[in-house]
Amino acid sequence: RQTAWLLTAATIAFNGATAWPDPLGVGMHGVIPILFVVAVEAARHAIGRTADITADKHMEGIRLTRWLLSPVPTFLLWRRMKLWELRSYEQVIK
Repeated sequence: RQTAWLLTAATIAFNGATAWPDPLGVGMHGVIPILFVVAVEAARHAIGRTADITADKHMEGIRLTRWLLSPVPTFLLWRRMKLWELRSYEQVIK
C-alpha cells in the first residue's frame, strides 16, 4: 500500500511539474490525480464499510456530544464496547 501512495505522490508531482512556470497550471495539473485518489479511497472505504456491516462486524460509534460532555466515563464505556465486542450502543448502556 505504501508503494501505491508513493507512486501516486510521484504522479501528482510529475503532473504538476509539466506546467511548472505557471502556478495555476501546476495546481490544475495536480488537482486531477488528487481527486482521483480521493474518489478511489472513498469507494474503497464505502465498500469496506458495507462488507463489515453485512459481516456483522460493524460497531456503532458513541456520539460526539457524549465525548465532549463526559470524556472519562465515555472512554470507559468505549473501552467496555471494545473489550467485550459489544456492537450496539444500546446494548452497552444496558
